[in-house]
Amino acid sequence: MFRKPGFMILTVLCTLVLSACASTPNVAVDYDQEYRFPQFKTYAFTSKEDGDASTLYEQRLERAIENEMLSRAVQKVDADEADILISYLVVGKEKIDIQTYYSAFPYHHGFFYRPHFYHGYGYGYGHGYPDIRVREYTEGTLVIDVINRAEDKVIWHAVTKERLRSTETPEERDAFVIERVRLMLEQFPPI
Repeated sequence: MFRKPGFMILTVLCTLVLSACASTPNVAVDYDQEYRFPQFKTYAFTSKEDGDASTLYEQRLERAIENEMLSRAVQKVDADEADILISYLVVGKEKIDIQTYYSAFPYHHGFFYRPHFYHGYGYGYGHGYPDIRVREYTEGTLVIDVINRAEDKVIWHAVTKERLRSTETPEERDAFVIERVRLMLEQFPPI
């Protein structure tokens, strides 16, 4: 089957535009502009309360952060020997999305009657029935803080929020966490 070159170009352009519109989570980053970031060579995670077991999600987060730090040649050590401490917080919040759509009736001629919505004669649009859609979803927030251990103050902060999708397998959950941590830490340390 022969296709015109214009059709092929249009198809490629539409594909690129749709790919560009794919949602990526927004990441907000803040940092202490007076801190000299290249100084550090070691890190540790802030300690948990005694008796608190790590969840599977927290274990995924720590592995993803460890991989990102390793790629920067920053070694994990005990907390009392670390240059910086890394703290993270995960929060899930149930939310409701309500959207209302109105369907318009087409042009009509003559007597037109819809109970409770429209009663008229002649040309024009009728009033549509409302279509209300209610969706419940979970908004996840991930916060990562980097703390200067010697001064006990936050020197770098990142936060991302997004609507969470359900994932079916542990591999998909791993990939989800790895990608979010990568997006957050790609701006660390600031240049």
